[in-house]
Amino acid sequence: MGDMVLEPLVGPPDWVVIHPGWDLEAVRVRMGSGHRTIQGHWYGCLWGVYDQVHAPLVFVSSRDQALMNNWWRTGQQVAFTLDTSAWPSTIAGRIVNKAPPLDGFQWPYPDLYQGVLQIEADGNTPRYGRPFLLDDNTLGVLDQMYNALL
Repeated sequence: MGDMVLEPLVGPPDWVVIHPGWDLEAVRVRMGSGHRTIQGHWYGCLWGVYDQVHAPLVFVSSRDQALMNNWWRTGQQVAFTLDTSAWPSTIAGRIVNKAPPLDGFQWPYPDLYQGVLQIEADGNTPRYGRPFLLDDNTLGVLDQMYNALL
């Protein structure tokens, strides 16, 4: 599995490089409802779609733990890049854990942390039928200042 880079979209240019395990989960959540008539026809309404990432993390340094917990506490918008091939995939969103994302020590190391990072994409992130937005000139760009391909 490749590296993950997490960085704020606004503010000082700090970034965190983490190495997720194989249990990283990236899903697309569909919000909507529907019903089936007596004749068997399906009528549905789709209100929205957004991307969600669940990344269990272990052996995270105290610097990275402090940055991620601060971004969670302040509701900072972050860019999440998953680099698994020649085409890195990026989403923009927020850390949405109910509690601080990295709040437990990694036994037996008192200076390393573990936890689960949950990120949800903002509603204005364009989608092109993939779990992540390709950071490409023809398909979409998150931000001109951020895009490393330009």
